[in-house]
Amino acid sequence: MVSIILDIQAPNMQKKAVELMMNTTGLRPKFLESSLTLICDGLQKAMNSRESVEEDLEYQAEKSDLLLYCHAQKHLINLYLAIENIQEDQSSMDSMVTEDLPGDRQQTVAELLHVTGTEAKDFLEMLDRYKSICLDDFEATTKQKHHQKKTTSSKKLDINEFLSCFRIENISHHPQQKRFSKEASSSSSQHFKVILDDKVVKELTLSLGDLFFENTLKGDASISRLAFILESSRIPPKQIMMLLTEYSQSMMNSNVLFKDCSLVLLNSLVSSICALKGGAEKHCVDLPVGEVSDWWQSVRDILSKSILIGQALIMAVICRSVAMEIQTAAQKVKAQDESDIETGGWEAVTVDMEKWNLLVCQLENLIDVDCFIHSNHAKSALSGIESPNFGQRHTHAASKDDVLSKKKLSSDKKEVGGDLVELPVKMSGRLSNLSVQGILENNKDAIPQIIADCLVRQGVPGPCLGTKKPKQSLTFRGRLATVNQGHPSSTDVQVHDDVPMETDDQPNNEMDSPSTDQSETLTALIELREKFPYSLEQDRLWTHCVWESIMVWNEDTEDISMLRSALIYLSCIHNAHVQQGLGVMMWKAVFNETIKSALSLMDKVGKAPKDRLCRKTVSLGYKALEEFLGASKKLLEILIDINTPDEAEDLDLKIEDIWIAENSESCQQSIMKQAQDENRCNIDLLNHFWCMVTSLYLIMLGGVRSIKPLSLFDTKGKHAFTFALYSSPVLSNEVDDKINKYRREFCLNAIQCIIKQHIDLTFQDERARNNTLDLLHTISTIFSLTSAFHLSCEDARQFAACELYRVGLDLAAQEVSMVIEDKLTFSTRMIDVVGGRIAKTLLSGETQHLSDSLSKLPTNISSWLAKLEKKTSNVAELPISKTYLLLQYLNSHLIEHTTKEARFIKELIECLKVFV
Repeated sequence: MVSIILDIQAPNMQKKAVELMMNTTGLRPKFLESSLTLICDGLQKAMNSRESVEEDLEYQAEKSDLLLYCHAQKHLINLYLAIENIQEDQSSMDSMVTEDLPGDRQQTVAELLHVTGTEAKDFLEMLDRYKSICLDDFEATTKQKHHQKKTTSSKKLDINEFLSCFRIENISHHPQQKRFSKEASSSSSQHFKVILDDKVVKELTLSLGDLFFENTLKGDASISRLAFILESSRIPPKQIMMLLTEYSQSMMNSNVLFKDCSLVLLNSLVSSICALKGGAEKHCVDLPVGEVSDWWQSVRDILSKSILIGQALIMAVICRSVAMEIQTAAQKVKAQDESDIETGGWEAVTVDMEKWNLLVCQLENLIDVDCFIHSNHAKSALSGIESPNFGQRHTHAASKDDVLSKKKLSSDKKEVGGDLVELPVKMSGRLSNLSVQGILENNKDAIPQIIADCLVRQGVPGPCLGTKKPKQSLTFRGRLATVNQGHPSSTDVQVHDDVPMETDDQPNNEMDSPSTDQSETLTALIELREKFPYSLEQDRLWTHCVWESIMVWNEDTEDISMLRSALIYLSCIHNAHVQQGLGVMMWKAVFNETIKSALSLMDKVGKAPKDRLCRKTVSLGYKALEEFLGASKKLLEILIDINTPDEAEDLDLKIEDIWIAENSESCQQSIMKQAQDENRCNIDLLNHFWCMVTSLYLIMLGGVRSIKPLSLFDTKGKHAFTFALYSSPVLSNEVDDKINKYRREFCLNAIQCIIKQHIDLTFQDERARNNTLDLLHTISTIFSLTSAFHLSCEDARQFAACELYRVGLDLAAQEVSMVIEDKLTFSTRMIDVVGGRIAKTLLSGETQHLSDSLSKLPTNISSWLAKLEKKTSNVAELPISKTYLLLQYLNSHLIEHTTKEARFIKELIECLKVFV
């Protein structure tokens, strides 16, 4: 093969032939090395035998380039073989290496890192905690599914891959000389520098680092011998240092670095690389005053991007220790010139040390954050759920109007310490951005956003994250009464507030109380707040919990529970302007367009749409749309209840000193600041929107038919739905009688449908039927809607009580009837309901039973019951004793009355005594 290559006359074709040989897989390094030696000898001989170089200068230059290429490739092969030799030669391994550090572990680390004993103790405890909580968990989730890929990426680097990692740079000081001098041809072939090719893929670069450093970090190869080889490798020391730094942040050696002995070995390896000719010592000593060493700054840049926080911290403290040693040694050298010591290059060294101290502090902070996220009590919240990545979420927060696209984010491949790892499906993508650089780039929102994501996914109750908000004296229903002030029915709302019903506004102690795991999370959060007192301030954390809840909901829009969680977090925020602004942002980003689509759909079909239509039009199923509208209603109620002062409160968005970015002014605006800058809402328009959303919610909840929601509003009211919440559209104080009639019919129809649905859903479960808390809450919502529509609630209350008594929900009906003002009218309306219940009980069954029942009743009553029998299809069949008690309850309201209806009720009571 060599002879064939030498026989080729054209130098450029010869070079292609050599390149083809070098790229051929399966050829052993020694074979390639011997072949290149023969080619170099042949080329040199051919060049020296030429009588006149000037005859073909172009030809001579190409020959020189080919000779340079061959010498460089031969040099790289010898480098590869030398590294292989020190790995195979077990006698060269460092004799001092053991699994554990010699002597006192804490004292050894303190001397190694040039820190105090207490600092060394804290450092070791931090590493142990990180490894047990974070690293082992991360390896378990990534390596289990991708063991084959990891094995492939960590296989031994062959010679072809090794050579592809480098490019050759000609460093001849007299490039023209080699064109005209035969003597220069031989010497110029040795004037080259080996450069790591920055175009090489990350995996290959890390495999190169594995070849260079794995055995030395394990103690299986001599660091001094490796340093000697690297000294003669012609690779710039800075590139070697960058390669080591990149390799240290790879999962390929995650277990190696956390061994005690590796701290000593890594320190020795870094020191040896820095001591190479042209290494860190030259960079630091010769540095101009006031400048930062680009050698160490390049290392810090890599470490600040690493998401393997523990490994970054190890490398940072080692490099800081080595930098300190270099500083001490340089100081002794310069001590001869006192002026140099006083005004010379020590400022640059001091600046470098300050930057190292800052980076170490930042990494220690992130260790605490990482441990909080990966702790056992939070692990369940992190597995099985996919989260949009950190950068995308922050961008969404900044672009409020398009914050939620319906596109689902699929699992993706993430670069973890240089390893391309495909994360398991539905695994949180938060950790891919937990790095010093990631935090600094996102500035004030970074830490609270990450912690909020964890808290939201674990379902930690909002009220547990801070002090309770002072209770407001004027609630949503009170505001409705204020809006209706001067109307004859304005007091109806206040009367209704006295009804002992459970509402959304009442605290739910079970929901507000954390579980055992959540309590552990809250304890850990208290400790974390000591490190981040500003970033994790309660209002800031609640604000991000709101937004993170929305982002998690966007992953599965059918599950509305996250929207409800967002509303709970929103209601906890103390700053009124931030609370209202965030609510408006939620309305614009999440609710507005969907509600408009739902309104249009229901108005088009004239009833509650079927599931298929819901999915087609609003991308939500029937049940999900129902719950979505309920959340929309709650959001508007929160906004109505907010008592926003005229002047905005001062928003103190401080950040911890070590996390203040140099370009903080160019960072995106904080979400709290965005919320504060939102315009103040128009209360009248909020109430108007509440009426519309509540109407839609009741239509979906009760399956109401024959209803067009827009018919409940006049022209001005319909037009107002196109306005933003801060606008001031003209709304009518009074509407046509036709619209009022339609509103009244809708409210009564909604009551009837809600009650019927409750009976239909619980017809096989008597216990569930008698649990009427949710039913009463929905009916109370209809009463509030009636008042907001400027209708009398008295009529709605009487109708609801009659319907509840008709289906046999006597206790619920009695709660509603307690606040009915016109007892006489109500008792009169109840006569037919009572008659239907009596007829259903006495006139059903066999003929003999029917005859016996009628024989015990007066003729006028039996005739009356016979007429009512045909209307008892929707009346519950109840024991006659319950109806007898109902008659006594009605009679108690009519003691002072002598009307015909009062006398008839007394007569019914006397007749039913026979059956009780």
